[in-house]
Amino acid sequence: MRGNDETVLAQALVWLRAGHRVALLTVLGTHGASPRPPGALAAIRGDGAVCGSVSGGCVEDDLRREIAEGGVFGPEPTAWVRSFGVSVEERQRYRLPCGNSLRVAVETMPDPAQLEALLAAVRQRRCLWRRVDYRDGAAYLLNDGPAGAFAEDGGGGSTTGTARPIF
Repeated sequence: MRGNDETVLAQALVWLRAGHRVALLTVLGTHGASPRPPGALAAIRGDGAVCGSVSGGCVEDDLRREIAEGGVFGPEPTAWVRSFGVSVEERQRYRLPCGNSLRVAVETMPDPAQLEALLAAVRQRRCLWRRVDYRDGAAYLLNDGPAGAFAEDGGGGSTTGTARPIF
């Protein structure tokens, strides 16, 4: 059976190779119960098509609309973090369980060569880390990362293990 990481990375590559604009989403963290754990991936094509899930639906719907309506894709890749469920109103809007929230990294136009390397690592059940700089959207592949699944540094960057061993 193919895992979610493999499916999402493969589909994002297909879309990029076909000339579509793509945003890659990664759950950075959750507070309370969550339908998807940290590290969960989704990809949203520029026209709103979605592969994978970061929340079970409602967060993807909001991001899909934002991405499909434009304004997030520029000539260069970008990256930022969105928090959902910070307020009671947001928890109700996104139908997140009481007291829960999640943080999602959004990266526009990921590098196809990096996605290929991540996909190969997933298929080989090998851990590979990515460092994403939110200031300029640049992403770097690393053989070693922090001890935990994810870490955010104070300089605006984030180290995320978007490809990890699958058991």
